[in-house]
Amino acid sequence: MKCSMKKRLFPLLICAAAVISSFQSRAEDIDIFVGESAGDKSNPKVLIMLENTANWSRASQKWPGGLTQGQSEARAIQTLISGGGLGVDMGLMMYATSDAGYIRKAVTVLDAANTATFSNSMTTIFNNINSPSEKINSSNTYGDFMYSAYNYFSGASAIAPSSSVDSARADSGGYTSNYGTFRSPLSDTNACGRNFIIFIGNNSNGALGGDSAANGSALVALGGSISPQLKYQSYTTTTTSSPTTLGYTAQCYASLAACSTTDYAAQCATGGAYDSCTCVNTTSTSLDVCAAGQSRYAVYGKTNIGGTTTTTGPTAQTATTNTGGVSACYASSTAASTAVTSGTDKGGFTCPGGTTSTSGATTTTTTNSCSYALTNTTPNLTAPTCASTAGSPVLGTLTTSTSTA
Repeated sequence: MKCSMKKRLFPLLICAAAVISSFQSRAEDIDIFVGESAGDKSNPKVLIMLENTANWSRASQKWPGGLTQGQSEARAIQTLISGGGLGVDMGLMMYATSDAGYIRKAVTVLDAANTATFSNSMTTIFNNINSPSEKINSSNTYGDFMYSAYNYFSGASAIAPSSSVDSARADSGGYTSNYGTFRSPLSDTNACGRNFIIFIGNNSNGALGGDSAANGSALVALGGSISPQLKYQSYTTTTTSSPTTLGYTAQCYASLAACSTTDYAAQCATGGAYDSCTCVNTTSTSLDVCAAGQSRYAVYGKTNIGGTTTTTGPTAQTATTNTGGVSACYASSTAASTAVTSGTDKGGFTCPGGTTSTSGATTTTTTNSCSYALTNTTPNLTAPTCASTAGSPVLGTLTTSTSTA
């Protein structure tokens, strides 16, 4: 009995993987790779989708050795495939210069030759993480990327235009024609095998755009649903500090406020082992004797974990309306709106300043940003007295962000 390739293809398991290195080196320890495939004994087929958008060249996550996020991902994949004994066919898809994907490494059995080729691709990525051939714009959406994966398994037309595919890096084995039609890794003899996608994504600086209507229609035609669409998750990442006691200052100081960590400058400078150094109120008692009224202070080296605090997805905002309206009369609503949105006339609205507080080795910073707009077309005759809609109230929108270091 043969399986229907279309029925087996669509319900691919989508695995959201932040770091593939969490996998164990032996396939027997990974549940999705265990055992014989349903219907035959072909290897499970695993396509890794690696998001190579601009954020992957950031090093703010403090990966070991000062690596960027993308370099750490490439090294983790390389470590995985070099372990041997996985018992799977594996391949790699990445973004072309368009929103769609191209086959960097076709899904094939990980024998010695294919493993070496795959490993070399990871080395190329690692060494060229900032190259335009490896890093693309951060504004890409996921719809065409995932559609490319579907078409790869089904052997359909590539979504990415041929001109957006780097022929020096693409694997011709993933295509029947370069680079217009995918060569499916499935066949009549292995169509009943299990197929998996592991998606490795990077954090975004903002909400992602919605998918195209064409992709939505295609998904509905396959039995899927686009109502309602899944929203990009709203979350806040917070920078935390991991302090390490480095020792005591070499100099003696009259107070904590006067303490300087200049003797640890090499460790705490840009590119050093720590993001910053801080004196703490722990004075020496058994070290070199200081002059009367002076002490040597302990020094913390702080490593920020998590990078710069960002808010992604819908932003929590607080709106405040200034009922006094704009501070001047304008010849037209357009002129008034221009003045308000440019910030030259805020209608008396004042954006509150931020705050910074320190507790021990932890510093919490709150920053505020504001935007302004006219709220309606009803004349506001209170202040100033205007005879047109140009005196409408102003709405100030306040956005607050907090980071801890």
